Amino acid sequence: MKINIIIPIYIFVIFSTLSGQAQVCIGNITLETQSDVDNFNIDYPSCTELEGNLLITGSDITDISPLAQLDKVIGNFEIINCQNLLSINDTQLNVIGNVRIIENESLNEINGFNSTDSLKTLNIFKNTALSIVAGFDGLRVVSDSLYIDSNNGLQSIPYFNNVDFIGRLEIDQNSILDSVIGFNNLDSINLLSIYNIPIIIGFNSLIIGGTMSFTNPPMGIKRIEGFNNVERLAGGLTLGGITQEAPIEIFNKVKTIAANLTIGVQGGEFNSLLQLEEVQSNHINILASNFQNLDFLSNMKRMGGFKPFIRIDDCPNLTDISGLDGIDPETVNWFRIRRNENLTVCHSNLICAVLERGDNDPPSVLIDNGPGCNSTEEILAQCTDKPDDPEVDPTLCPIASRPGMQIDRISDDRYDIMYNYGIKRMYLSGIAYSDLLALIEYHKIEKDLLFDFSTFTLERYCKQAEDILRGVNYSMLVTDDPILQDIVNRVMSEIDFFSNFVLTIDEGECVKL
Repeated sequence: MKINIIIPIYIFVIFSTLSGQAQVCIGNITLETQSDVDNFNIDYPSCTELEGNLLITGSDITDISPLAQLDKVIGNFEIINCQNLLSINDTQLNVIGNVRIIENESLNEINGFNSTDSLKTLNIFKNTALSIVAGFDGLRVVSDSLYIDSNNGLQSIPYFNNVDFIGRLEIDQNSILDSVIGFNNLDSINLLSIYNIPIIIGFNSLIIGGTMSFTNPPMGIKRIEGFNNVERLAGGLTLGGITQEAPIEIFNKVKTIAANLTIGVQGGEFNSLLQLEEVQSNHINILASNFQNLDFLSNMKRMGGFKPFIRIDDCPNLTDISGLDGIDPETVNWFRIRRNENLTVCHSNLICAVLERGDNDPPSVLIDNGPGCNSTEEILAQCTDKPDDPEVDPTLCPIASRPGMQIDRISDDRYDIMYNYGIKRMYLSGIAYSDLLALIEYHKIEKDLLFDFSTFTLERYCKQAEDILRGVNYSMLVTDDPILQDIVNRVMSEIDFFSNFVLTIDEGECVKL
């Protein structure tokens, strides 16, 4: 038996050597001096594959090119505290394990590892002179974590466009890194945290995500795009410090967020999260945002978790919170609404229902808002004065029962506006553009329709529609605006039906087509 075991091994070793195939060496290797590195070929002759860990550490080490004969490390490859090493660019190592490049203060460039297909961990940490991370073109899977942190000279990282799974991706405290772009083949991730990066673009194939957090570069997130194929978030979502001036359109397929939702936006129109229906645990935070309304949450149906609550703080432009009214009040335990100086109408359906229930514990907190929104008693007094909903006859307004359409309660500030145009009108609040088009398609109705387009920010479109009616050449106005172009084309094509079609804005100014 011993002979039978030894002979095949002996034959394999000779065959591997003579045929030029990989020579495997087994065990952990530590190289602590430049001499150790230079003598690698002597100490480990013909070793092209290491079954074990390779640690390179020591201030004496300046050049690791003598390791070029090594093709594969089945274990960890670590370069730690090599204070005088300038670059890692002569290796095409295939590492199966962890790659850790940590605290190498003179290291300027990482360019290699293109043969590496999968890793457990890639950790690039505290290399203060590092300006370029390249390579990793063949990397497809990072099963544990990809961690790029505290590299204060870092200017660019790879696009990582071949990676399709990452357990955790964390990019933080790289003080001059101004963009994260790519990851366009990534379809699932357990945790994604990108901090202090002003430009985030990509992630276009991502479908399943865990917790995601994007927050707080010194000048704000100036541009964030992508993420619109994400269907499910198995964790929470934080969008903080977004200052992008263009409309913000992300996460528009997400219907469920399994944990908390936190939003802080000081930038442009927030056309995001438009399909969100449920935040399962435990709260919604709207913080330091420039929103005038919360209509982007108008599809929300329920919350979950232990004593779920909604917090709205420090939103100086906020005047309308009725976008939350689709949430089942039985799934909301309490509110905290503070320092929203222009918010004077808090007796929305949801808040009234929660406060009238009287069992919220802890009690809701409402302070330092506009007049009418500063105590439970103040709001409850207004809740009892709300008019009843007008009746809508479904036999005369068949559109009311169409799938996906929802007739919302009429808030006080629009009630008179509606009745100025006749009692028998159907009122739709927070209508999505796709639903608007469905209504226009389904136009064989004997009733007038009154729309509140506040979610769609249609003030601009109303103004342009007025210009059109005054004879302005609308083709000049809508060439680059497909939404307005579509509305105008449809309205003009159905001019008889739309003779009583009214576009309204919050203050009640109307354009009658």
